[in-house]
Amino acid sequence: ARMAPDAAGRGLVEAEVESEDGSSDPEEAAQARALSLLAELLFEEPSSDNGKEEGSLGMAAISQGQSRKDRQAAARPSMFRYLGQAIDLHSRGHLDQASREFTHALEAGLDHPAAHFMLGTYARQNGDVKAARTHLNAARNHPELALGANLALGRLHKDAGDLSESAQALVQALRIADTLSVEAADSSELNQLYDTVLASQDEGDEEALKAIVDSALEFLTGPKWLERIRRAREQLRGQQDARVVPIVEMLAVGGSDKMVEAVGRIDNLVELGLLSTAMEEAMLALSYAPTYLGLHRRMAELMVKSGRPEAAITKLNTIAETHLIRGEAQPAVEVYRRILRLAPVDLRARQQLIRLMIQQDLIEQAVGQYLELAEIYRQMAQIEKAREALAQALQVSHRGGAESKWTLRILNQIGDIDMSRLDWRRALESFGQMLELDPENEQARFNVIDLNLRLGQEDHAAAALDAHLRGLVQRKKGAEALELLEQLVREHPGKQILHARLAEAYRAAGRKADAIAQYDALGEIQLDAGQVTDAITSIETIISMEPPDVEGYEELLRNLRAGQ
Repeated sequence: ARMAPDAAGRGLVEAEVESEDGSSDPEEAAQARALSLLAELLFEEPSSDNGKEEGSLGMAAISQGQSRKDRQAAARPSMFRYLGQAIDLHSRGHLDQASREFTHALEAGLDHPAAHFMLGTYARQNGDVKAARTHLNAARNHPELALGANLALGRLHKDAGDLSESAQALVQALRIADTLSVEAADSSELNQLYDTVLASQDEGDEEALKAIVDSALEFLTGPKWLERIRRAREQLRGQQDARVVPIVEMLAVGGSDKMVEAVGRIDNLVELGLLSTAMEEAMLALSYAPTYLGLHRRMAELMVKSGRPEAAITKLNTIAETHLIRGEAQPAVEVYRRILRLAPVDLRARQQLIRLMIQQDLIEQAVGQYLELAEIYRQMAQIEKAREALAQALQVSHRGGAESKWTLRILNQIGDIDMSRLDWRRALESFGQMLELDPENEQARFNVIDLNLRLGQEDHAAAALDAHLRGLVQRKKGAEALELLEQLVREHPGKQILHARLAEAYRAAGRKADAIAQYDALGEIQLDAGQVTDAITSIETIISMEPPDVEGYEELLRNLRAGQ
């Protein structure tokens, strides 16, 4: 379960529930959204070309962080066929058959939270508690399905007679719904208060747990559930000054007030600079709420303020892992961010953060983390690992539809690494892809020309160079074109295509002496290569320009013609 939707998730959930006509509750709305997400995957079905299957699993592959090899192996037409049949069967009310087809799709490689949600729904309807729990738990980390999945789990456990598990799931569902009733700025405080409730829930007796379950279901079941949540929020505002209070405090939950008071005392002691006393207060509070992660977070921050960052990082890692065990992906992300602010080179924390971001479809943020990881590897002189991180970033950016600026940045860094390792062919591939995305990228164009010259691919270099020169001239950048040619001649002396073009450029610019010098150099290169006919053409061009020592060139021309 998620603590609460982030800015993007909040918008997705709120847009969905507000579009409802009031006839369904969050579980029904989540089922409709799950089917919609799965239908969208059908548009990403891979095509077959010459017997080779290519393509992606779209959100399925992204959410699982699969490798390129895994995705290619999984992207089989059978998976999409099963998926299409399952959706069709469901729409026609053949639920048992739909369940079988969804199962076949998973076996064929599909691993998407929405498919698990549908299978969890079918299993619950058929009384298969174990399968329903497994599949619904797998759906809880998706921001658009978390509310419905937690509500379904709460109902499942209540029907199975497990009030404790039911209460845990329903409070998580209520937490997500409640977040929609407050301003975004209040979400963080509200979530801390819900952590208090969950941590103290074990203290409740059977009657208290039953009250939580019944009240939560009353809020979230049936039409107008969001309206009921917002009405309850208004009642709490009227009773509690300006303090944000979770709606669950209206239910029969013991211990939460005591924890809120303890946290308040800890915060006051920190403000007074009494860090040791604040830690003692925190240790005392742990005795009656050992699982309240908000308290553990405060203890970690106390360790930081007390000059014990290593101990703080250890505790924060434990907190993050606990969030993951609970299925709370978003707060785990925030904890890993905090670890990286304390220790940017903590590679395990960064890799965990990337994995969670990919699971939540936070693609651009994941790409940014990959770039930071690559830079850390470069600083550690682990160049191959840096390139691997960049290659992974490129895969994720392609799968997630990230902006082209990210792709260009990644390709440029990969190309730079390959050039530094003299792996010119791979570098050429990267800069060539950059040009496909951004034909006006002058640095990429220069690198493509330069690398083709280094590889002896002069025809390719000439084509790229001529295209670049035309573009510069059209944009009235003749001076830049001339500077480019001069630079290339300096870096690649003896290349005929460069001397010929520089000679023509000098001639067009009226720089007669420079043009003659380049044609002279070109003629010598051609003679050394045994290209007498080409050398004669170059000398004829020099003579037509009336050089000061024209007699010498004329004599050379006669000798060359006589020798043919």
